[in-house]
Amino acid sequence: MKLSTRLGLAFLALVLLTIAVGGFALSRLAAVNANTVDIATSWLPSIKTLGDIRITANQIRRAEADHVMSTDPAETAAIDKRLDELRAQFADRQKTFEPLISSPEERASYEKFKQLRDRYLSAHTRLMDLSRGGEKTMVETKALFRGESRSAFNEMVAQQAELVAINDRGAGHAKDAAAATFSSAIFWTVAMIGLAIVVATGMALWIVRTLTAQLGGEPAAAAELARRVADGDLSGSIALRANDTTSLMAALKRMQDNLAGIVNGVRANAEGVASASGQISQGTTDLSSRTEEQA
Repeated sequence: MKLSTRLGLAFLALVLLTIAVGGFALSRLAAVNANTVDIATSWLPSIKTLGDIRITANQIRRAEADHVMSTDPAETAAIDKRLDELRAQFADRQKTFEPLISSPEERASYEKFKQLRDRYLSAHTRLMDLSRGGEKTMVETKALFRGESRSAFNEMVAQQAELVAINDRGAGHAKDAAAATFSSAIFWTVAMIGLAIVVATGMALWIVRTLTAQLGGEPAAAAELARRVADGDLSGSIALRANDTTSLMAALKRMQDNLAGIVNGVRANAEGVASASGQISQGTTDLSSRTEEQA
């Protein structure tokens, strides 16, 4: 495998792991944000609106008591006007709540609340009609106020309290889900970062070992050896690893040995030629001397 391929695979693995860690972290953050938004835009507004409904219902109930006890026509008329405003407010707050319903359980509970509300409002209408009779209908008015009207009101607000409890549980579940998502995100993000470190370390060791095996030593040592050989210095000692016959250092050692052998052969030939030339020169000198003696 080419070095460029190895480096490319290493960087590709790191890029993919980085994308995986980033994508996972973003998805978990989105989940936590969704739970937070659910709490902020559904469960808590539902609880607040239900609280407003309860407050308005209590105000209607107190106005009923004032109406039953009132004997002044002007005061009664003012209470009637106040009751009209409260009933309209009561209906508006229910309309505000309805879009916030987010579960079948909450929907079923609200439907039951509407039934109890209608029962209470029916008793309320009859109560107001009796109350306008003044002293003539006071006994019946009080009986209805303390009996059916009270019972219907209590059942209605009890069902409203159940709706609050459902939303409170929903907010708690969303909070728990956000906390669980956050904890799992921390765990898996740390795990994936650890995996990235392990993979990066493994790839680095793989590349380093591959390069070292191909070079047969440190790159600086190989470069220095090549420089010395290029400069004609064949005296350096090259230490190879056991069974190393294919690395760059092994090739340089073979080249150095071969060059040293060639140089030694050239020197030996040169010395032989020089010795033969000396012998020829000596023979010529001796021959000249004998010729002179004979003459």
